[in-house]
Amino acid sequence: DPIESAERVLGLRLEWAGADGPIPGRNIHVDKTGVGEGPVAYMRRKGVPVDAVDFGASPVGDWSRITGEMVFANRKAELIWVARMCWVEGLIAVDQAFAALIAQAQWHTYEHVPRNTGTALKVRESKDDMRKEHGQSPDEFDSFLLTLSRNSQEIVFQTVSDLDQLWRMYG
Repeated sequence: DPIESAERVLGLRLEWAGADGPIPGRNIHVDKTGVGEGPVAYMRRKGVPVDAVDFGASPVGDWSRITGEMVFANRKAELIWVARMCWVEGLIAVDQAFAALIAQAQWHTYEHVPRNTGTALKVRESKDDMRKEHGQSPDEFDSFLLTLSRNSQEIVFQTVSDLDQLWRMYG
């Protein structure tokens, strides 16, 4: 149920609130593909502008310091590349307790597809292909990819205390 899902997220947003208040909407990443559009719309109507991620949409470029000049066919290819590069660079780590996520991360391969004046990287396997080959959908890895999205509006610092507060929270 889309409303029940959205209410659960909004409840956790408050339950996990820190000293600085509820988790900001920009830090809540929701797959808006298919039925996900309902919870996204509901949360936004409630005043929480969540990061709605569409894997099939165009790349965003929010990790350009990691991706450099790479050209991607869609958002999913971009986020998979970001995940791999972050692992390689030691920017993220995944505990062995998440064995399914680690296994699913290895299911994706790329191919070059024509795009404008050159080529773009595209994920070769569809979800249906993965279900057939591995007996399940890569849902844990897809959820992990959502956490890497930085598609929401940019943070604007208005005072030094805002920057200091952000540093205390995430530094």
